[in-house]
Formats: sequence, C-alpha cells, structure tokens
Amino acid sequence: MLGEQATELPLGLDGDVFRPAPDSVREQLGWSGRELVIGFVGRLDLIKGVDLLASAFANVARAVPEARLLMVGSGEEEARLRSVLAKEFASRRVHLQPRMRQEDLPRWYRAMDVLVMPSRYETMSNAVLEAMACGVPFVASAVGGSRELVKTQAGWLFTPESASSLAQVLEAVAARRDELNCRGLRATRHVHERYSWASSAQRFEEIIRTRLGVTA
Repeated sequence: MLGEQATELPLGLDGDVFRPAPDSVREQLGWSGRELVIGFVGRLDLIKGVDLLASAFANVARAVPEARLLMVGSGEEEARLRSVLAKEFASRRVHLQPRMRQEDLPRWYRAMDVLVMPSRYETMSNAVLEAMACGVPFVASAVGGSRELVKTQAGWLFTPESASSLAQVLEAVAARRDELNCRGLRATRHVHERYSWASSAQRFEEIIRTRLGVTA
C-alpha cells in the first residue's frame, strides 16, 4: 500500500547471545549427533502452521528413522499435536518444551539441525533469524520475509498450507545432510552482518538522515 514510501528497517538481535556454540541439550534429550533434529520455536497455534508440521513429521518419521522433532513453545494446538503425534511422543522421537525466556532459547536452537517455520502468515520471523544466527539453516513456507532469506542459500522453502510439500522438503534435507553445515555457516554470516543490533542502528540512522536531508 505504501509502495516506494516504505523503507525496510531490519530487526536487530544480540549476536553475543544468538551464536553458534557447543551445548548439551541433545544429550539431555537422549539424542546424539546421528539423529536429524527438526526444530520449531513459536506459538502453538494455527497461524504458525504447527498442524502442518505435525502431519508432515508423521510422514517423515516413517521414511527417515533417524528424524526427531524438537518443538519449543506453548499454545492452544498442543492437544492436537499430542494426538496426531501420539506414537512419536511415545517412542521419544518428539520432544515438546514449554515456552521459555528469550535468553534461554539459544541452547535449544543449537540442538537443532534445521528449523522449520510453517507459518500461514509471517512478516519476518524472529525465530528463523535467531536460528540462523546460531548456525541453523531453515525450512519455511514461502510467505513473508522467508522468500528473501532463502536467497542467502541458507534454507529451503515449501508450498504454504501444504503438509505434503513440507514433508517432501524435509525428506530431501535428510538425504542431503552434508549441506547443513555449509548452509548454517551462510546463515550465521548473513544474520550477524545484516541483523545485528549495530547493523540495525546504522540502518536506522541512515533512514533518519535520508528523510531529514542530512548529508553529514
């Protein structure tokens, strides 16, 4: 609606908090480096597409025995998730961690091999940026800012509203695990260069200077 009058101001995050580092969450969950840990961080509600993720993972779990699902969040869809994935919860292939403080999230991101953001609607997902900053590539629905972030080659997109498309992409990721580290490095570099607090502050200053006509 605003057209050329709209100017992007990137979100900022603390690069000293959200960064790659060793952690022990996998060990606490009884998972090793052999498992493919698919992650989600956010509200457990329909707009976030958690029902799509549950359906997709139920299929992926049958095709990829080493797949695990780590979800961090709380919300009204929790009962549905536990019902759809009852067998996977029982076999400890799914772990659901309740919503937590922001400063505690990096440890859980680092336990993931790939973050999934299956949103039906999204502007620019904080969770995707935080995961990328921690060295975790992403799989996201082709909505909002994810369509720009995928240009960094740090992730993959799937068709919005399609659990089957998501499952196909996740199975492809499982077959190409050797790419995850490279994509994770790209993710960290991009976010720390463009979305750090310093970068956002600099961009904000540039916007103000431009609008006020200040050249100094």
